[in-house]
Parts: sequence; C-alpha cells; structure tokens
Amino acid sequence: MEDKYMNTRALFGSSEHGFAAPPRHNPYNIFSHHRATIAYPDWVVRDAKHMFRQFGTVVTTPAVVYSQRDEFKSYDGSTVTILGGGPSTLQLNISKVSTDYLWSCNHFFLNPTLKDIKIDLAMLMAEVDPINPELIKYAEKFSPLLGFEIHDRWMAHWFTDYEKYFFMHTDFYSKLGIGVRMILFASALGCKEVKFCGFDGFVPIYEGSHAFQPGKKTLPSDFEEERYLAQYKYFWHYCQEMFPDTKYTNLGGGDELHKDIR
Repeated sequence: MEDKYMNTRALFGSSEHGFAAPPRHNPYNIFSHHRATIAYPDWVVRDAKHMFRQFGTVVTTPAVVYSQRDEFKSYDGSTVTILGGGPSTLQLNISKVSTDYLWSCNHFFLNPTLKDIKIDLAMLMAEVDPINPELIKYAEKFSPLLGFEIHDRWMAHWFTDYEKYFFMHTDFYSKLGIGVRMILFASALGCKEVKFCGFDGFVPIYEGSHAFQPGKKTLPSDFEEERYLAQYKYFWHYCQEMFPDTKYTNLGGGDELHKDIR
C-alpha cells in the first residue's frame, strides 16, 4: 500500500499496517501490546475466546475486533457523542448536544451529572471494579452496554452477572487512553459523526482536574509529553484515513491535540 503519511515517516518509520507506523522497538509504537505475540487480529481473537467466551460471536475488522450484538446494528449512519474524563466535560451542556447515542468510560458513574443521565455505552478499563456498588446501581437503572478491552485482569473474571457486557479491542493502542479507541470503535460501527468532549490532554492531569474523579493525577505508564503529542498527531491521520466518511467534532478542550481534524 502507498504510504499516506509521508510527513510522519521520519518519526514513526513504516509497518505492515501500510501506514507510517513505528517499528516494534520504537518507544513511539502505537500498535504494540504485551499480549500481541501473533499478528492482529489473530491475537485479539485468541485472547477474547479465553477472557470473554460468554460474549458470543466475534467480529473482526481492519481497525477493531468486537463482540457481535444486535444493538450495534443501529449505529450505522448515527451520531455518537463520547464523554471523556477531562474537565471540559464538566462545562458541556449535554441537553443541548444533538446526538443519537451517548458514550462514556471508566468512572463516569461517579460524576454527579452523568450518574443521572442515560449513557448508552461505556468502556471500563482495568482500574474500574465491575462490582462497584455505584456502577451496579447505575447499570440497574439505565442498562448501558458495558465494554472491556483485552487485559490480564480479565483472565480470571467471570462475566456472568450482567447481560449487556461486550468486548472491543482496537489495533491502534498507544498511550492516549480509551477515548481515542472509542472514537475508532464508533467509526467502525458506521457512525456518520463522532462528537467528543473531555479529551483535554495531559495538562489537566498534572493539575488533578478530572470530570469523574477530582484530584486524579494518574498518567499512562512511561509517559512522555513528546510521545503523547506525536501519537495524537498520528491518531488523527490514521483515523481519518481509515474512516474518511465519518465526521469528527470536538466539543471540549485540547484544541492543540485535535487540530489535525479535517
């Protein structure tokens, strides 16, 4: 495949993905995962069969592998709004956002506003306890789809206590957090527009400014500002090349991170 990202080749090198992706030894590697001992999507399918065997049929695409669910069929042509943990989410008037579906992540259910709003889908990373009483209370009230990525923690977890669990895992991984991977997931489901808020970058993290967990200052492992900024630049090129028919709209902060949206 012709390289579409000549302006990033010097930084990232090339890979089997056909994009200017980093070599395996490069610290900027955005496609690496410690469980990826064989090629994508084979390693994801392999691990999903062990971790999430209760979730049924697996769908594979060039960008994401996920559980097949009837609910996902209605996303084609829809608009999704994803609410991240950055502080700009606190400033968003959700009632004025035109959208078909609301998504969020992690400890969204602790936010005093979101805990009383129906979120259609949320991704829960390993930091979240699936039996957190507040999460259980929220799920009983609103019945959201609750998703998980491949992670060592889930090898010994039995997902039998809730009927609306699913998994998804993107080829693109990086140090940017679950939010960008949810953008890819929504795009792969055929959404015509993906809006997002609370994707504000690392400066609010330094300050402990967080929409779901005030005071939280947790950065990705091996965090480096240069790597983070470079990966965001690559992400928007990759995402828009993979899904040219999807519109992306930032409703929050982090303008410098999202300046490559066309």
